[in-house]
Amino acid sequence: FASASMGENAFKQITVTIYATILTLSVVIYFALIHLLVRLHGKGSLFAKSFTGHRKSYITLGLNVAAIAISAVGFPKSAFILLIINSLAWFIPNHVFDHRSQNSKLKYN
Repeated sequence: FASASMGENAFKQITVTIYATILTLSVVIYFALIHLLVRLHGKGSLFAKSFTGHRKSYITLGLNVAAIAISAVGFPKSAFILLIINSLAWFIPNHVFDHRSQNSKLKYN
């Protein structure tokens, strides 16, 4: 809905702000999901150890909040470019999970 609205309204301020807000909320929900899964598996589990250090997630959260602010003050296209750059960073793989699961004798159920 939000991305279609941006295209229909030529990236107006309110539509980009709403889109950036939705992306920000998805990062917050991701943090909540990881927290609950770590509690489920236990803090000493392989799963918990694999999800330590959310540097990329914190950077994403910060850039999304910055995009909301940039769009809200009247630069929606600049904010959208920031969101694109931020999204492209997620194509860089995070090998922490793969590396730890291959080097461990623990198996996931």
